Amino acid sequence: MNIRGVILEGYSNAGKTSVLRAMKQYQSQDESAERSVVVLGEYYSQILNNNHGEYVSLSRDEHLNLLKERVEMLKKLNDWAIRLGPASRRSRGLFFVLERFHLNHRVAFPEYDDTDIIDIEKQLIELGAKCILLTISDEVVEERIKSR
Repeated sequence: MNIRGVILEGYSNAGKTSVLRAMKQYQSQDESAERSVVVLGEYYSQILNNNHGEYVSLSRDEHLNLLKERVEMLKKLNDWAIRLGPASRRSRGLFFVLERFHLNHRVAFPEYDDTDIIDIEKQLIELGAKCILLTISDEVVEERIKSR
C-alpha cells in the first residue's frame, strides 16, 4: 500500500486545526516521511458552506457526492503511484490528512440509512486511514468557546 492518512474529527474548538498545523510541521521535518502530502481542511468536505458571503447547506445527496469525490481523488492518486511501479515508499508514498470529514454527515442526517456513509468509511479504511476524534472536557468547554 502506497497510501495512508488520518481523519481529524471533533467539535468546533476541540483543536482540530491546531493538530492539523502540528502534523504538517512534523511531516515536513521527518526525513523518512512521504514526500507527497494531501491536506484538506474542513472547507473541502463540510455541509454548510460560505458561498460568496451567503451560507448554503448541502443536501444529504450533495454531501455524499462531495465526500465520494474526495475519496475518489485519493484513490486515483494512489492508483497512479501503483501504476508507476516499485520505488521507495518515501518517493511514491502518499500521506493524507482530512479535517472534519465524515462524522458530521452521520450527525446531520441521522434518519437515513447508513449504507452510503459506511461504504465511504470502508474505502477510507482501505486507503489506510485512521480516525482521530478530538474532544473537549466539560471543565474547559465554556472557556474554549469564549476564546474563539
